[in-house]
Amino acid sequence: RDKIVLAFDRKDVTAVEVVTREETLALEPAGDKWKVTRPLALAADAETVTDFLDKLAGAKVKEFVAEAPRSLASFGLERPVRLAIHTGRDKERATKSLWLGRVDGDKKGVYAMRPGETSVLLLPEEVWNALPKTVGAVRNKALVEFERDKVTRVDLSSPKGSVSLVREDNRWRITAPEPLSADQVEAGAVLAKLRELRAQAFL
Repeated sequence: RDKIVLAFDRKDVTAVEVVTREETLALEPAGDKWKVTRPLALAADAETVTDFLDKLAGAKVKEFVAEAPRSLASFGLERPVRLAIHTGRDKERATKSLWLGRVDGDKKGVYAMRPGETSVLLLPEEVWNALPKTVGAVRNKALVEFERDKVTRVDLSSPKGSVSLVREDNRWRITAPEPLSADQVEAGAVLAKLRELRAQAFL
């Protein structure tokens, strides 16, 4: 049997919708980035979204568990998490849907169904783990976003005082609290660490 979970090309995806018991999460691409459109408008973490779509597009059914079972409760599919992948726009718009249920730790998978079909599937657990289920999981966690090559000045303030760095002719120099030459490696490291800062959680 065909083991492809959902057949789609990531570059054609125009929206992703995840409906859980708690909320509806909607995502749309914005150029080479992604944005959250529901339940509120926010920048999304593009790496999180693309990682999930890549895992889903490449996922194969691990097992066809049951055909038209009398009850879906044992698979956690009576009230599933509902996933919709939209491709194309307007008249070309198409939707691929998937219902996700209980995670089976022993089988290292998650039970799923495709709407309109009667088969209960077992999918790789990594699909469930990568699925963005909340706004906090998918929103952009970068604290400061900038293009490093375009930065010309950095001002740092702390209880110990203030320091200003200015870059001219591709070299950094200290302008405050007094004019001094700067360690080029350390000055560059400040920017590198700022770009790497990520929020651990949104409280």
